[in-house]
Amino acid sequence: LRALHAEQRAADARVRTYRNLLVTATVVLVVVALVFPFVVVWLADDMAALRTGAAAAATPRTDLLTVEVWGAVGGLVGAVVSLRSLRSSPDPMGLLAAQLALKPAAGAAIAVFGVVLLQSGILPPLQAVEVRQLAAYAIVFGFAQEAFTAMVDRQAARLLDATRVPA
Repeated sequence: LRALHAEQRAADARVRTYRNLLVTATVVLVVVALVFPFVVVWLADDMAALRTGAAAAATPRTDLLTVEVWGAVGGLVGAVVSLRSLRSSPDPMGLLAAQLALKPAAGAAIAVFGVVLLQSGILPPLQAVEVRQLAAYAIVFGFAQEAFTAMVDRQAARLLDATRVPA
């Protein structure tokens, strides 16, 4: 019985550690998403000033913020869709909430990444699109976070399975 309790405590500790890792990753993604547009504008201004010798007009940060917001919306849609396959757990550790919170943050990051790739023309099949179409692409890229966060969901399910007490 003592060994069974020790194994249960160890499994619970693994779930808490994984939850804490997901919360940390979510916070980092949110902070980066908030700071990134300002850094890009600052770098663009500095590079333009170096080329022209004068301060350039600021590039609109609203484009990046808009892409991030629409990407987060796509991530939220993905979170709602993933609810059907996520397993809840009676334990109070909040792993399910951490999984769901990660999805919009990851959606925003992946949307920015995807739109930058799309607009850069680096990948031959992808072509740059007009600014008015970016929201639609950002939503699609934001939803695509499901492909990346699926491995997080699988690991969480494995950890939760290990915490189940045999009947």
